[in-house]
Amino acid sequence: MYGYNVQIAPGAELDDGVFSVVLLKDAPRWQYFAAVPSALNGRFFDESFVEHFAADRLSIRSAGTNYVHLDGEGFTTDEDIELELLPKALHILKPSNLSSDTSHG
Repeated sequence: MYGYNVQIAPGAELDDGVFSVVLLKDAPRWQYFAAVPSALNGRFFDESFVEHFAADRLSIRSAGTNYVHLDGEGFTTDEDIELELLPKALHILKPSNLSSDTSHG
């Protein structure tokens, strides 16, 4: 989700064990702008130029410069990209005295 509740991958979950992959096919620029309402109401996948799927491993072969948005960062690359999801690889520690009650001001 981007700012203003723009949902590029509706239904994506942080802990479901898969990448939520969204591909935008080549289309006239006006179609991207016309799709803004569907991105706001969770129907972005209904657009004709959007392809989506889930995977735990991806191999992206480059045939020139690619424009990539990955984990909140945008960049360009002409190299191949290999991605693999490692379930439960991130361990988060929190103090045991941390309260979930935030009403104390």
